[in-house]
Amino acid sequence: MSMRAFQPRKPRFNLGGRVVVTVPGMYRDRLAVIVEVIQPRTGDVYRYRVRFADGTDATFFGFELEEQDS
Repeated sequence: MSMRAFQPRKPRFNLGGRVVVTVPGMYRDRLAVIVEVIQPRTGDVYRYRVRFADGTDATFFGFELEEQDS
């Protein structure tokens, strides 16, 4: 059995992508822009730092975000 170097999946979102927060809480339904893609150290679950129009930032998992409809 060969040992391959770990290569995570590609991120679901890219820098500059526009997203909507989908999880319950204070950010639900807010629009944001991806400002950082945080690569996983192990596994393949990326996190994304987003910036809202008011200048605040928050970090989410990909399953907590949806791509904004154009």
